This record gives sequence, structure tokens and C-alpha cells, in this order.
Amino acid sequence: MTNRGEPLLRVEDLRIRFDGSDVVSGASFELGPGEVLGLVGESGCGKSLTALAILQLVPPPGSVAGGKVIFSGVDLLALPEREMRRRRGAEIAMVFQEPGASLNPVLSVGSQVAEVFTVHRGFSRRAAMREAVALLERVGIPDAAARAGDAPHRLSGGQRQRAAIAMAIAGRPRLLLADEPTTALDVTVQAQILELLRRLREETGMAVVLITHNLGVVAEMADRVAVMYAGKVVENAAVRDLFRRPLHPYTQGLFASLPDLRDPDKALLPIPGVVPRPDAMPSGCRFRDRCPLAGEICAEEPLLLARGPGHAVACHKVES
Repeated sequence: MTNRGEPLLRVEDLRIRFDGSDVVSGASFELGPGEVLGLVGESGCGKSLTALAILQLVPPPGSVAGGKVIFSGVDLLALPEREMRRRRGAEIAMVFQEPGASLNPVLSVGSQVAEVFTVHRGFSRRAAMREAVALLERVGIPDAAARAGDAPHRLSGGQRQRAAIAMAIAGRPRLLLADEPTTALDVTVQAQILELLRRLREETGMAVVLITHNLGVVAEMADRVAVMYAGKVVENAAVRDLFRRPLHPYTQGLFASLPDLRDPDKALLPIPGVVPRPDAMPSGCRFRDRCPLAGEICAEEPLLLARGPGHAVACHKVES
């Protein structure tokens, strides 16, 4: 379900600063209603901070230093905290890699899901608990009526993630931010959680920003992909176009480092070096110290420019 009309979310030139250094610097992307955007890159590229900035939840001492986050025509970064509190959970929700980031360890799972119904949808406490049990059942928690009374630690890792997803969608958000929602789970449970997210997206029409380092998950789930490196979006394309023809040397490096199931003996080609620290970014292109194509022109910062229909790349070395 992809809609490339008026975007539901548009992030423009987002900058996030910690201790005087830009951790995210000029990130830009958009997605339409019902669309899944895969936000990919190595650890330390700023993916999670970008999602937190959308909700005005960047932890101190970090702060948003510039840019816009336009959601349904409104710049979220310009809203007061009281207004953002109303929108979190109701219009935009987030699922974290570790369910403990959103589940209170001392409250029952059912009461935490029910609270979303009371706070954002005006249900009575009894009706909210009834809806919470139904939603826990819907996301695949067995014997949901009994498990609703359990504290989170009594559920398995996969069940806790399902409960966190239930809490996130209870307010019927139009946008779900899913930050590595399957990384800490075994392969079978990962597949179940991804199938759950796919089904919920189809049933509710919500858009999803799926943050991951797993290109296989992106291929399976996403409509579009934004590749981040060192706080910048360096490539943005439809998922089919990106997998068929990655243009940025960093994106090409990510694909080259993956095992080839058709040729298991093929040597992997890891990208040399590491993502630079925010206080030690190279001038110009931030990837140039690791890039096999780097030249003198790369001392100038490349712009994210269209290189084809719906395909933008920030690289001096890519031909038009």
C-alpha cells in the first residue's frame, strides 16, 4: 500500500547536536500514508536519534539544532510539549528494540495497554481493559485474558515485544516508528513480529518508519529506503530500485558485505574503517575516508540530488 502523493511525514535538513557536535546533520526524507520506509545504516549513523527527534524525545544533553519535521502539515518541532504529549501515542507511536524501554516493569501488561485507551481514546477503565485484552489477543499473545494481569518479566521476549506493539497501536496512530523491533529476538520470533507488523499495516493503513541494519528485513517490508551514514541520508530510493542498482559507494559496500546465498563460498567484502565520531567528522563527504572512489572533489560536501525517478544520491562520483 504505497501512496506517493502528499507525504504524511517530511523530515527536512534535521540536525541533532550533542556536546557541540552534530550527530545528525542535514537528514532529509519523506513517506506517504500507508507507506513503509526502511531507514538503514551502520550503528552510530543517527537512525534512532532521528526517530526520537520526530517525537521531540532526544535525550539530554542532546538537542535538535535545526530543521523541520512536518507531520500532516504541522511542524512537530515547533509544537509545545503539551501538544506533543497529546500527539504521542495517538497520532505517532514508537516501538523500541528492547520492550523494556516502553513497558513499566512493575505494572501489569494489560493495565499499560489499557492506559492508552483511557488517555487517548476516552474509554472507561473497564472498557479500556476489555479492549486491551482484545488487542493483546490480536497481536498473538496466547491466553491474553490471563496474561494481561502479568508483569512484563513473566512474558517471553517475543511476547513482550508483541505487548509493546499492542501498546503502540492502541491509540490508532497514523505513523509507527519501529526501532530495530526484531533484533533481540530469535529468527522464528523475528519472522512472526515482521508478519504482525505487515498485517497491522494492511489492516490499519498506518505508515511505518522501520529502523534496521538488516537489508533482508528492508527487502521484505519496505516500499522505500533511506540510507544513513554519519548523520546524513546519502541515498533514497524505492526498495526495488535500490536493490537492483545501489548508487552510493556506501550502499554498494553494505550489499558487498552481505553473504550470497547463491554462492556461499564467495568472500565477504566488509567496508574498511568505522563510522567517524561526531567530533571527528572529515570535511566534505563524510564517507570519503572509507570510500574506494574518493578524490579531490570529495573534500566538498555532496548534495542529495536526483539521479533518476524517485532515486536521490549524495555523491560526486555518481554519474547522472
